Amino acid sequence: MKGLKRIFAIVISCAVMCALSAAALASMKTLEFPDGASGKVTFDGKMHNQRLGPGKCGTCHGKGIPYKAPGAEGSLKMTMADMNAGKDCGMCHNGTTAFSVKDAASCTKCHKK
Repeated sequence: MKGLKRIFAIVISCAVMCALSAAALASMKTLEFPDGASGKVTFDGKMHNQRLGPGKCGTCHGKGIPYKAPGAEGSLKMTMADMNAGKDCGMCHNGTTAFSVKDAASCTKCHKK
């Protein structure tokens, strides 16, 4: 009987973890940051989470990028100069981990007219 209870507890735990992971993926949003002449910047949170793997949000959010919607109080004020210096999106978009923010051919991947 103890073994059955243990198996049941493991199955329930796995189901809860799967449900929470699915909820986290479903809540990933496409965010739009206004950006003047270069066009708005579109960030697809769901795509980033799928490529990094579930539970990897801390890869960026644990390194100074807050969990804030664009324009919200405390949201990040990103600049291309900071990204070119390896900050913000430039931490990964460096030409090694992901396409470089310095690559002119890649501008339209983020900047949408």
